[in-house]
Order: sequence, then structure tokens, then C-alpha cells
Amino acid sequence: MRYVTAVYHPESGDAFQAWGQALADAEGVTREYIHRVELHEDGTVAALVSVRGDADAAAAALRECPSVHDVAMQAPRDGAALAYLHHDTNPKAAAMLRARRQTCVVMDHPIVVRESGAFEVTYLGTDAAFAETFGEVPDFDVPFDVLETGEYTPCRRDAFDCLTDRQEDVVATAVELGYYQNPREATQEDVADALGCSPGNVGEHLRKAEQRVFSQFVDCPD
Repeated sequence: MRYVTAVYHPESGDAFQAWGQALADAEGVTREYIHRVELHEDGTVAALVSVRGDADAAAAALRECPSVHDVAMQAPRDGAALAYLHHDTNPKAAAMLRARRQTCVVMDHPIVVRESGAFEVTYLGTDAAFAETFGEVPDFDVPFDVLETGEYTPCRRDAFDCLTDRQEDVVATAVELGYYQNPREATQEDVADALGCSPGNVGEHLRKAEQRVFSQFVDCPD
């Protein structure tokens, strides 16, 4: 089984969806993951997303967003709040969701929401499935980059199971190079060189990975 990880970039610099921009504009709120997303026949979307920070501010921002029909917030657990959303979408986002139905690959959840608003998505399948997929998926006019591809290995069922494949790769490389040694033997630039990405990207993945792992062992204050 193989995987392909791609990053989809909103061209305007804003979020793909109005609710995403509402969360991005909310003070003390960080968008984190999209755990589930379903496009309904009437063109509306149901989604399950997680955020960190001020859960009350996140709930208020979502309820004030004109495109959102319904919101249910789960109290923060392990530092993250979970939100159910039923919302209107836009033609470009709807095209992305419809394109997924036309493929033979499987989306590996969760979808990572970067600080920039870009989506980091991992797909799973065989070589034949990916060849067929890239030959059939229509152009929905969303710029994207392929981060990496390779043989898929399921995550371990332990404290690091909360990490995405990419986060685990970054953490593993950082540990191997001595980033967490005292004194430190490598910088974020060294890790970035080893992975073929930017230091900023490494820093973002390390921060999110550390927050996800450490929050499992510490009761975060409200």
C-alpha cells in the first residue's frame, strides 16, 4: 500500500471555507484538524473539526458565521475542542469534495489545517489506484504541491498515534539528528535539509506534534 501527501493552497490567502476564515480571525483560536467531511446532495456540508485555544471564542465565531447552519461544540479534551458543523460551501470547495468521490484512493484522516489555511491531505492506495486517480480527477482550479509519497506504514498505537504521518516523520528525523539532545546537536534548518522542506514547515510540524503528545499527559487549564 502506498501513500501520497499533498498540500492544497487557498489562492486568496484566506481559508477555503467561510467557517475556516471565521476561526482564523477569532482571537486565541488555532485551527488544527478536519476529522470528517461529507458533501450532501443539497450542496451543504457536514464536518467534524478540532481547534485549540479559546473554545468559547471558537463556538461564538462559528455561530456568527453566515454560512453555518448548525454548530455543536464538545468541551476541550487533551487541549483540543471538537466541533460539529453543518454549513454551506462554495463551488471550488464543493468541486474538491466531488473529485474525491471519483477516485479509487482513500483519504487518511485527519486533514491537517496549516496556520496559513492550507490543507495537508494524505491519500492511500495501490500504484494502479493512484495511476487511475491522477488520470481521472478533474481540474478544480486549486493549486497544490505533492509533499511526499512512499510505502505506507500504519501508526503505532501509543502516545504518538495522535500524530499524522508527516508529523511523525519530522519528529523521528529531529530525534535522529539530535535536535532534542542537550546540548542540541541539530537545528530546524538541519532537519529541513534532511527532509527536503523549509525550516518553517519543520517548526510548524514540531510545535503541533509536541502539543498533541504533551497534552495527553498534562491537564490543560480551561
